Amino acid sequence: MAEKIQLREKDQAPQGKFEEARAHDEKLQNLGRALVASLYMLVRNVKLYEPENAIFVKPLEQLKDCINTIIAMEGKLNLVGAGNTFYLNNMLLKFDMRSFDNVRALAEEFERRDVGGFGISKSVTVTELQNFIYIFSRENQEKAGERGVSARQLESLKLARFKKIKEILDKHAQAASTQQQAESKLDRKRYGMLLYARLIQFMRRYIDGLRDKGPAIPRGKSAQVIQDLVDVVVNKKKNFMGMTTTADPWDAYCYHLANVVMLAIVFGAELGLTKEQLRDLGTAALFHDIGRVALGDESGPMPEKSTDDAASRQRIRQQTVCSLLSETVMNKTGIHTLVAAHEHQSDAGTQASGLYAKIIALADCFDMLVTHESTDTNVVMEVMSKSLAHRFDHGLMMLFADTMTIWTAKTGGAGEKIELF
Repeated sequence: MAEKIQLREKDQAPQGKFEEARAHDEKLQNLGRALVASLYMLVRNVKLYEPENAIFVKPLEQLKDCINTIIAMEGKLNLVGAGNTFYLNNMLLKFDMRSFDNVRALAEEFERRDVGGFGISKSVTVTELQNFIYIFSRENQEKAGERGVSARQLESLKLARFKKIKEILDKHAQAASTQQQAESKLDRKRYGMLLYARLIQFMRRYIDGLRDKGPAIPRGKSAQVIQDLVDVVVNKKKNFMGMTTTADPWDAYCYHLANVVMLAIVFGAELGLTKEQLRDLGTAALFHDIGRVALGDESGPMPEKSTDDAASRQRIRQQTVCSLLSETVMNKTGIHTLVAAHEHQSDAGTQASGLYAKIIALADCFDMLVTHESTDTNVVMEVMSKSLAHRFDHGLMMLFADTMTIWTAKTGGAGEKIELF
């Protein structure tokens, strides 16, 4: 009986028979609740009186009628104890708060006697029900088997051990949890991609404003999407997604900035930064080299290369600072953005502002090499740790390299998707 447990909370009724199925289930629920209530009263009282005592005559008759009615309806009766509730023929029995203590007490008695439930496939007699409740009496010191105890064998009832039932229920719970986690992971990825798309769209509009191709968009409008990205990433660092750039240089630039934001937030979360710090880091990463817009032309922003010389980096740094200062509101986040943008282009020894600039420098170079130059991830890490080592903080570089080995990076052609995390 136990091996055939298939938990369900409601039936899938065939088309056109919904009302009939619902009425059947409601009746089964009522009978199931009555069955459990009767069992509770009998198990409680058998600790005080022998099963043959006159006080049990009526309750046992009622229990017999209830059980036989269920068998007539369903062709069988399988009652299974599960935690603080019960399943009748695989259907969860629903109890109100007034019944909760009684249901829990019965479940505890079942567990104490290693009874997980019972199955019946034919009509039961009062005598057999007396033999069943004897299992819970003070006189019984024997552990019940499949057919009860030796002195009072059961004919129609077949008992299931509590431990066996618990193993099966635990497997059900584990499978359900695994499925739920898989669905939750998928939902997070979908939501992450939606936020990523929102970030791309914001940067398109923001850059169009800088180029006089559309209305000016305040930098602060990015705050909400950055915060949403932080909320998604902070506890689920390995379930995030990024994408490659497209063929259009201006669009490619937007994708690059978004990728740098995500890499920076994820790596910052790995380092243990708070949500507030991650928000400031993400904002600084989004505008870390916005000066390339002003230094570009109609064909695209000033291109980024791993071989940028000191003079080119200085021009970008100066133009970025000018662009950021053109917005008069300068709060704490704005200051972090300004300082990190100014210093991330510097060599490691002169990145005096500390962590934000150093993280952005790593994320910026990594995405530029992987995405823009279609370089294998392993090769990228070797280039960054050797040829470009002077650009980065050594300790952070080692941590960044270790972190990248956990995530997979697959580079495709223009417009394709790359799984960064």
